[in-house]
Amino acid sequence: MNAPSDYTPLLGLLKSLAHETPFGAGDAVAFNSPSFRHSLTDNGLASLVYPLLGEARGQLNADAEEFFLKSYQDALMHKDLAVHILRDMRSRMTRHGRIVLLQGLALAEQVYAEPLCRQMSDIDVHVPDGNAEDVRTCLKEYGFEKFRNYRNVWYRKGMCIDLHESLWGEDRIPCRKWLAPHLELEVVPSAQVPGYYVLSPQLSALQNLFHGLKHGFGRAVWVLDTLMMWRKGYLDSALRQRSRSKIALAGVRYLRDRGLVEQDAPAQQAAKGKRLWWRVERTVLMHGRREGAGEFALAFLCPSLWQSFAYLMCAAFPPQHVLEEMYGREHKAVLPIVRVWVLFKLLVRALT
Repeated sequence: MNAPSDYTPLLGLLKSLAHETPFGAGDAVAFNSPSFRHSLTDNGLASLVYPLLGEARGQLNADAEEFFLKSYQDALMHKDLAVHILRDMRSRMTRHGRIVLLQGLALAEQVYAEPLCRQMSDIDVHVPDGNAEDVRTCLKEYGFEKFRNYRNVWYRKGMCIDLHESLWGEDRIPCRKWLAPHLELEVVPSAQVPGYYVLSPQLSALQNLFHGLKHGFGRAVWVLDTLMMWRKGYLDSALRQRSRSKIALAGVRYLRDRGLVEQDAPAQQAAKGKRLWWRVERTVLMHGRREGAGEFALAFLCPSLWQSFAYLMCAAFPPQHVLEEMYGREHKAVLPIVRVWVLFKLLVRALT
């Protein structure tokens, strides 16, 4: 079980990164600290600092300068490798349906234009046309192997491809269909990987925000993703629609609570509602790296109380094939026990 992350010291840095503001000479004091650099790596931010070092560059010690340069080069290399692999497999990979790039690669295209380069640990793709099995066959043909019991996670020489058969994970937790019931799949051709697709900017913002909420914003880079999408207006447009997305509302609430966005009309609108619900949500997201905590936050975005309860039960007791993927056939009871205990403790903490 992961411990909660406190990245409060990084909030100022998140603002600078979101506005692409070069760092000043005074920032070098923090950058020269090995523990601070470790925190940047752990939170997925190290590669984004290098292009914005600005006046801080001249004040860095040799270790810090080497660290930021290597972090940036590694992120660029990993992204270029991912693009190369996808281009190499394009004709076979896309034979029986669309392949939609998600998260890291999509964000690199829509949000983090070079010279910025966001770290990513794998290639996330959505297979919306019932073509998952064909894609698995393609990956085998190209030398990828299935990771442990997971049928949708594939590895080859340090590169991981994670298949998503649904945008909101309802194939694993069926009640997730309540989180975005009216959203249709909107895709546009990818500019960086021809032959593939990315989600429309607004839908991409919601899907990435869903991912951050699911993991309780356990890494600061997921907060930065949300802040960047807010800055570009993607979340703002989702808030202004008649059927406002609760996922978008939760994201803006979180940014507002962290002091990362101004108290403008959309942010104030997001803060209106049932206080008890959001007290639980806030408590959960402050402890989001604990097993299952993010599911608690998502549950309270369901349309009704009974659906929230049903969601929690669905998350704590997922289908048998999900348990077998995560723990094997011998330990199917582990996840329910851990998640029920964590969810109970968080609920008590929120209400006391």
